[in-house]
Amino acid sequence: MQAALGDAFHVESELGGGGMSRLFLATEASLKRRVVIKLLPPDLASEVSAARFKQEMEFAARLQHPHILPILAAGAREGLLYYIMPYVAGESLRGRLEREGRLSVADASRLLAEVADALAFAHGLGIIHRDIKPENVLLEGKHAVLADFGIARALIESRTRRPLTATGTSIGTPGYMAPEQFSGESVDARSDVYALAVVGYEMLAGTPPFTGPSPQAVLTAHLTTPPPPVHLPRPQVPLPLSTALSRALAKEPDARYASAAEFGEALAAGNLTAAAGEPSLAPGRGWRRRWTTAALGLAAFGVIAILVVRSSAARKQDAELLARLTPAADSGRLDEVAEILATAGGGRAEKLLGQLASPVAGHLSIISDPAGATVSVTRVTPFESYADRTRVTLGTSPIAAWPLVAGEYLVHVEIPERQPLEFLAALSPGDTVAVRPVLLPNDSTSGGMVLVGAGNAPGGPPVDAFLMDRYEVSNAQYLRFVGVGGYRDTALWPDTLVLGGRALERDEALRIFVDKTGLPGPRGWLNGRPPDGRSEHPVAGVTWYEAAAYARWAGKELPTAHQWWRAALGDGPGPYPWGGDASSTEIRTNFGLAGTAPVGSHPLGVSPWGVHDLPGNVREWLGGFRAEDHRRIAVGGSWQDPSYMFEQSKAEYFEPGFASDLIGIRLVRPLAQPPR
Repeated sequence: MQAALGDAFHVESELGGGGMSRLFLATEASLKRRVVIKLLPPDLASEVSAARFKQEMEFAARLQHPHILPILAAGAREGLLYYIMPYVAGESLRGRLEREGRLSVADASRLLAEVADALAFAHGLGIIHRDIKPENVLLEGKHAVLADFGIARALIESRTRRPLTATGTSIGTPGYMAPEQFSGESVDARSDVYALAVVGYEMLAGTPPFTGPSPQAVLTAHLTTPPPPVHLPRPQVPLPLSTALSRALAKEPDARYASAAEFGEALAAGNLTAAAGEPSLAPGRGWRRRWTTAALGLAAFGVIAILVVRSSAARKQDAELLARLTPAADSGRLDEVAEILATAGGGRAEKLLGQLASPVAGHLSIISDPAGATVSVTRVTPFESYADRTRVTLGTSPIAAWPLVAGEYLVHVEIPERQPLEFLAALSPGDTVAVRPVLLPNDSTSGGMVLVGAGNAPGGPPVDAFLMDRYEVSNAQYLRFVGVGGYRDTALWPDTLVLGGRALERDEALRIFVDKTGLPGPRGWLNGRPPDGRSEHPVAGVTWYEAAAYARWAGKELPTAHQWWRAALGDGPGPYPWGGDASSTEIRTNFGLAGTAPVGSHPLGVSPWGVHDLPGNVREWLGGFRAEDHRRIAVGGSWQDPSYMFEQSKAEYFEPGFASDLIGIRLVRPLAQPPR
């Protein structure tokens, strides 16, 4: 080998290796740095052509990532195939596990997240590792570096003379291989996710999830036996982390996370370590307090909770509950599942859910900006009992892969001195929904507004991020404008206004903008004030000119059509803010033919960004106009309209001097700087 390398490297000693390679420590002559040379033994190298090996090394060299050990060089000389990597002056994860037995929850969570991030990067380039194990995770300081992306693909294709995706060929380390690898079936990113979950389980429990007296017994366990959730052998493990590992260890690839990136989301990108160190076992402190409080509260929704020792009477009750749960779960009656589990209490939920053949749990991850926000949820269905349902607190963010009976939830996020935020989350069985809400400061700039993220307007062009009023402008807010002389401030109004097809001087037009008693204000007011009991209803009966003047006074703007629809639908595929369910429109919004409702009265119609009452209640003036006749635009439908008037095609056009008790105001403000 030294002869093949020439003078470029000086081989010092052999470090050892595995079944497909030998490792040597060497010094690179030009830079005086230590490197590791990985060599295919001659008997294996004979099976791989130099061209095929070079092609695979070029693939591996593309993996430039902080948590992937890079390929520095590769060669094929004197019948030898080798590649060169940096020397890591630490130890492997295997060495640390042999020395310590198991890792702290904080260290294990961090290393898991780092390797998941490395795999997500590799998978994005179409590269599957296929041999995740503690020996291939090197520890450089406090960080993980994933090694050995090298020769598996080339070697197996050369041995079998068929593409690596063909079935019937397995490669990997048996203790960490996914079930589909044992049988030689196709492998993909989900196979790496499985192997990483085995490593994570071993880091936390101190022993692999699958053990036995013989290799065949271990193989059988991989194929047939679900491991106990890792929080059972190690109660300090947070429940969301335990749940994430259990899902990643599913026997069927379709039941796992679809990608390492999704697995990383479930691990909250390392934020499970935010509590720093092992959770305290003392009541009322640290992670233990958060997870215990959340688990007790979420019993109302039938989520997985800590298994407790049960009496024979409790076991009988569990059997009775399971007899009711099974047909409900098999039939997809998830509301019924949640209701039954609520009667079971949190201590029994895990065993009951584990015995259900049909999966019923989805997972919710919340990583708020800023962190530390209180997160609570309310199950949306059945609609008829929603108003009587209690909002249940999960804990403080970051919250990772928290299990809930699949269905739709209204999520509430709040933190002191920030604007609270509400949005809907629809959870499917086995899936994880990850949301990163931004809570704006409660100040004069953003008070009462929410952030609408940048992206394409539905059917339109890209829209920059902006702020939008959470609710329609209320009568009480508009009264302040009237009270400070908004109708007398000439700077807020154009010199000429068009009313009824006639161009009028400003003073003449403003004499028309009066309430029922002749005082300045919306057409439906009396004595310069809104009707009694309607202060929190949306202001209506104002022209486009009045809406624009109010916007100038407030230091904001009327939204463009693209902004309004971006705020209403976000990136969702459905025609409504909540998705595609047209049957629940009149429950979620005010299309009830009974007049306006106080702003925010219909939380189940909230948009993906947390904007309320975009459909129904009152239509809203936009800042643009129709080019052919300069008529102004009102969108969203009103309390007097059928629900289909919300659709984009049902925008209505009026002269700017037109006023109606069906049209109101909502404002936007551009961002001075893009959000983080």
